[in-house]
Amino acid sequence: MDFRAAIPIIEGKLYSWGLRQIEMPGPVMSRPFDEPAPDSKGKRDSIQEIWVLKHQYELWEAKVINEAVSRMSREQQELIRMRYIERMQWHRIAEALGCDYRSCFRIRDGILMILAYELKLLGENHRIRA
Repeated sequence: MDFRAAIPIIEGKLYSWGLRQIEMPGPVMSRPFDEPAPDSKGKRDSIQEIWVLKHQYELWEAKVINEAVSRMSREQQELIRMRYIERMQWHRIAEALGCDYRSCFRIRDGILMILAYELKLLGENHRIRA
């Protein structure tokens, strides 16, 4: 599978990340005397540990995306915010960025290529890792 076939996967991860930026709560706060919750093996984890274990892949993915986005150009960051967090339409994004419609897709493809490598989805020669 090549980069073009990976685009829907990477965009899905970006849409999910954008949604988490708005909706995902952080770990639950504990009361001063919370008792750890026992799991099926009798091991007792705190409420916060259970939350982290449940969401560890999402946390890793969000960390990788946040770090990659922080290194991108202002134009790329704006496109990400408008498209994947605010869910703006492409023609409105083009207007806001002051570029044509096709340029938006060139910027997007650059973003997706960066994220494909950062998320370790692509190997050598722009091929998806199996």
